[in-house]
Amino acid sequence: PVEAVTLLLEKNADPNIPDYDGRTPLLSLNRVERPSERLAIAQLLVGRGASVTATDTKGVTPAARADAMNDQPLKEYLATAPQ
Repeated sequence: PVEAVTLLLEKNADPNIPDYDGRTPLLSLNRVERPSERLAIAQLLVGRGASVTATDTKGVTPAARADAMNDQPLKEYLATAPQ
């Protein structure tokens, strides 16, 4: 997954484009199985301008999603990431 995200970002993919439920790529990290890959992808996305304060159609933020997954490193990163 990290390589695919890297490739898309290198091709100027917008990291803030939402899906049909308003989930941006940062809000979709729950689909990535390995926590270390979730963190690496989050860092790539934020580095390319992904909004850490984006919400989906239910008002869920990336930090709330990380908390629901019990992913403390991701939650901590998102709390300190540039807005």
